[in-house]
Parts: sequence; structure tokens; C-alpha cells
Amino acid sequence: MLLLVAVLLSCLDCHSEIAQQWSRRPMARTSGRVNPSAESSGSFFHPSSQTNFSITRSKSNLVLNWEGHAQPFEFFIGSGRMGRSYAFSEDGYLYQAPVGYYTNRRLWGMAPGYEQDRAPDLNRPITRECLFCHASGVQIASGTLNRVTNPASLNGISCGRCHGDGAAHSSRPSVNNIVNPAKLTGEVRDSVCEQCHLAGEARFPLPGKTISDYRPGKPLSEFLAVFVNASTERGLRVNGHADALAVSRCRQASGEQLWCGTCHRVHASMADYRAKCLSCHQP
Repeated sequence: MLLLVAVLLSCLDCHSEIAQQWSRRPMARTSGRVNPSAESSGSFFHPSSQTNFSITRSKSNLVLNWEGHAQPFEFFIGSGRMGRSYAFSEDGYLYQAPVGYYTNRRLWGMAPGYEQDRAPDLNRPITRECLFCHASGVQIASGTLNRVTNPASLNGISCGRCHGDGAAHSSRPSVNNIVNPAKLTGEVRDSVCEQCHLAGEARFPLPGKTISDYRPGKPLSEFLAVFVNASTERGLRVNGHADALAVSRCRQASGEQLWCGTCHRVHASMADYRAKCLSCHQP
């Protein structure tokens, strides 16, 4: 039941089954408070900084240890399906830990961006842009980069990220302000996924806009300018699915008919991707 905190409570009354399914999906678990019993311990050596790191756990803490120092982790960032980063706060200011856990390799290592550091630091702020795709409704104090005023919001992605303001819809069901991405077409449909899965090489908010201003049903291009790498040799990245889809032969041949939802069931796992392919491509 704790995972249901990641789901808008206003959706539960009418959509309890979908909400239950969603609570078990990776996107519903993209951030949260660290539960030490659910995390892995381990150790590794970082050649660039010549530092031995160890990650230990107790009933109450998951702790990074190195050269006589110790830093407890408070929050995790990432569902853990591919990997997970960690964060801690100082007076409400949120910072990234320099290490992370890589699920597919079952080992700890340096977090992305820290690999070549000769002296890994503990002062990299986790900003609004970083948190947008990992938590719903995070509020950053005015005039700061990373002072989170509502840390309870670090609890995954809720329904509203893809469907709009569920609270307003719940209080006034007659007001049709809920978006069903599957019923959209073209850019506004793809934008729902691209708000998080089109990182590109750089993303810049348009004048007077922030990524937090985006709402489902709108073109993402009204809020962000996204610059992508034309090369297809970089491979698939977690936040680069839209790039990969755009250069796929299936997408180019089908035009707007093929989109993320063709193969991905957001509320529940897809049992057989091969069957989805064979619905168009016979053996």
C-alpha cells in the first residue's frame, strides 16, 4: 500500500484497479525514501580517485563509507529496474551521492558524471529539472537550485504526469480536463512520453517557460527546445527512447501510427512484445 502514495489519491475512488497496477510499475517507483532492507550493500574501488568505497546497511540506514567518512542516504532516484542513484539533504537542500547501484550488473559504482572525478564530491545539487521525471509536484524554494519544500513529493510519478490534473477532475467530474494519450495524435500524443524520454543532448526552456509548465495535451515544443544528436551510434538510453523510435524503420514507414503506446502498456507490463511485432510482421 505504501507504493500507492505515488498515485494521485483522487484517482483511486474510480480507478482503483488501474491505480493498483500502476503502483507496481517502474514509473510509479522512480523516487522515494530509502528502505535499507530493500537495498543492496557492497564495495568497489574507484581508480580515478584511488578511493575505496563501501555501502553498508542497517535496520535504519544505508550509508556510503570512504576514507573515514560516512554519508547516510535518505532518498533514491530511479526505479531500480536498470539502476538507482541516491540523494541526501542538508537543511532541506538536496544533493546527489557520487555512487549508484547498477541492477543489470548487480554492482555498485560511480554515479553517471562522476566516473572520471579525481575527488568525488558531495555538493552536486539535484535541481528541479533533474527531479521532474522522477517525482510529481516537487516544489523548489524561490531563489534556490535545490531546496525542496515538500520532500514527501519525492515518491514517484503520479497519474497526473500523463493524464492531467486529477484533483480538479475528481472534484468536478463534469469538467473534462483529463487527457487519454491513446486518443491523441501526432505531436501532442508523443509529447506526453517525450517530456521525460526525449533528453537529447540539451534541453532549454523557452523564454518565460519551465518544464514544470508543461501539461499533457500540449505540444512539448511550446515549452522546450530539445537538441538531439543525429548520430545513431550511441545506443539506446533510458531517457532517449524517443530518439531511437524516430530513427527506427517501423516508425518511418508507419508515420504517426506507431508510437510508444503501440508496444508499451503503461499501467501493466506487456507480456509478449514479439506478439505485438507479429501483429504487423508475419513470420
